[in-house]
Amino acid sequence: MKVAIRPGDLKSDKPLIIDALLRFLTPLSDGRRFSWLYESNPYGRAHAWIAYSVDDGTVIGMSAAFPRRIYVDGHEEVSWVLGDFCINDAHRSLGPALMLQRVCLAEVDSGAVAFCYDFPSTGMMAVYKRLHIDPSQRMVRLAKPLRVDRRMKAVTKIPMVNRALSSAGNVLLRLSNRELRGDCGLEIAFYQGGCGAEFSDLAAQIGSCYGICTRRSAEYLNWRYVDNPLYRYELFTARRRGALLGYAVFLQDGEDAMLVDLFGAEEESVLCALIAHGVGVMTKRGVQTVSATLVETHPWRTILERQGFKIRETSPMVIYFPSSGGQIMSQQSWLFMQGDRDT
Repeated sequence: MKVAIRPGDLKSDKPLIIDALLRFLTPLSDGRRFSWLYESNPYGRAHAWIAYSVDDGTVIGMSAAFPRRIYVDGHEEVSWVLGDFCINDAHRSLGPALMLQRVCLAEVDSGAVAFCYDFPSTGMMAVYKRLHIDPSQRMVRLAKPLRVDRRMKAVTKIPMVNRALSSAGNVLLRLSNRELRGDCGLEIAFYQGGCGAEFSDLAAQIGSCYGICTRRSAEYLNWRYVDNPLYRYELFTARRRGALLGYAVFLQDGEDAMLVDLFGAEEESVLCALIAHGVGVMTKRGVQTVSATLVETHPWRTILERQGFKIRETSPMVIYFPSSGGQIMSQQSWLFMQGDRDT
């Protein structure tokens, strides 16, 4: 079968893209997801490429790129985060996948954006290896146990022993968390409603101080978290005398939760207070474990580790630049967390 690649049209190809993603990638693919992810991004509409059979026009896969505005050395650059890459199981040879990814990266080479980045799966990493592209960074997942009930169930099936061990373990975990409260002079509160100008002001004031960092404007935060149709995120703010100093975004999924985003003034007391407050909320709900995924060299990794988060596993992050100068950028500090992904 001869395969070709063409750009996707977000208007005329909308049903086709939704269907391809539903069949090849995610059961979450529907009109709401498409409208939010592909059309409503405040930093620009998504770009899509479609792989199809020349013989009969059958779609066999697709990929997409989602615009981002990134602070790099104090100025803004337009970049893409790559995602929604999928190939029909019947065409899982590397040939179509390589063709599809080459077309996408050729757009970057043409100067359409300053660079792009990706959080590839194991299968996608095989494509990058064939393209002679190595991971530029690694993402690391840190986890903090809040309760031991689930773990004890795996240790013993005797209910009485299970309850006794769980009770003792949970008491020890609560005692260890008492020392991790952060700055008592801060006002930490659950934030409801849309993010306003103060969030954009905070991003402008400190966003470019950390090396390479997504521009977290109010419009972006509202789109990424508040108006997200797929997940219910919770945002906690840190203030001192009413002034916004930082915030943390959590996502609970049953007995597990994730610290998706953490941003603020580089005061350890502020960041510690936000983490501790969110962990406290999750503990009261009976959450078993809180995780945080971030770039391995993230400057706040040590803060999380002091808060009791332990490394679990790592995964690759690919950063692709159209010029050799990008190799210098890839060695800079990247303030990226789970929230810097789209899917």
